[in-house]
Amino acid sequence: MSKLLYGIAQVPSPAKYVELKNSQDALYWTTVTHADSNGVIVYLADGCTMSEFSGGGATDFVQYMVMKTQALLEQYDYDAARVAGRIKKAIHSYAVSRIKAMPYGNAYLRSLYEEIRTGRPMDLSNIRIRRVYEWIKSNLMFTLVGGYMDETATLVVAYGDSGYQTDTETYKPDFQNVSPYIGYDFSPPHKMRDNLEVLNRKRQEMGKPALVHPLTPLIVKIFPQNRKFLIFSDGMPDFCFNDVWEYVVPQGKRQILRSYLFDLFDHSNGLKPEEGPLKDDVTIAAFLFE
Repeated sequence: MSKLLYGIAQVPSPAKYVELKNSQDALYWTTVTHADSNGVIVYLADGCTMSEFSGGGATDFVQYMVMKTQALLEQYDYDAARVAGRIKKAIHSYAVSRIKAMPYGNAYLRSLYEEIRTGRPMDLSNIRIRRVYEWIKSNLMFTLVGGYMDETATLVVAYGDSGYQTDTETYKPDFQNVSPYIGYDFSPPHKMRDNLEVLNRKRQEMGKPALVHPLTPLIVKIFPQNRKFLIFSDGMPDFCFNDVWEYVVPQGKRQILRSYLFDLFDHSNGLKPEEGPLKDDVTIAAFLFE
C-alpha cells in the first residue's frame, strides 16, 4: 500500500482580510480505505464574490459532494468509471432539493422549465417567484472541482474557473471574471441574456471584447494509474504549480503548505492588489502517492 502525502492550505484575499470579510472558498475532504488501498475524496467550491451567501452555500455543497461520492463509491464497489456517470445527476439533485425546500420553490421550478420549453420569459414580477430567484443568486453561485483518487484511478469533476492538475494534465481555465456557477443552470435564461448584455456594454466602454456567456459542460474525467492530484481555486498564482509538491507531507504531520501560502499572504498584505502575489481567495489541496 502506497503512502498518501497531502497538503492543504487556504487564505482569504488581502482585500477581504482588511475589510474583515471571510474567504468564500469552501473545501471538504476525507480519506478512505478499500481493498488495502488508500484513497481520498475531496471537493472545492469557490463562491461568487458578488453573491452574499455563496460562501455558505459552497460549504454546504462540498460536504454534500464528499458524502454523495462516498455513498456512490460504496454502492459501485469503488469503480470510479461507474461513479463518474452519476456525478452530474448528483449535482442536479442537490440544487433541485435545495430549491424545492424554499417556500414556492416548486412553483419557481415549474416556471423555469416552462421558459426553457417555450422560450417565454417567466414572470419575475410575481414576488414569490422572484424571491426564490434572489435566493438562488445569493446561495447557489459557486464553482466546483474535486473528485476521488486511489492507487488505481483518479476521478476528476470540474465546473467553472477552479482548476486541477494530474500526472498528465493541468486545467486552469480563464473565464475573465464571468465564470459559470452551479446556480446558472437554475436561473431564467432571459435574465442570463440580459446580464450578459449589461456586462458587454461595460466591456465595450473599456475597449474590451464582448463575451459569450460561459455555460460550459461539466467536466468528468478518469485518469488511470494517476499518482498526484491537485485542486485549486482560481486565485492561485501560476508559480505555485512548481512549489506545491515540495510541501506535501504524510498525514498527521505539520502542514507546511499552509505556512508557504501564509507567507505569500503576508507579502501581499498592505500592497495594492496589482502588486502582491495574491489577488483573490486562495485554496489549495494537493495529494500524492509516494
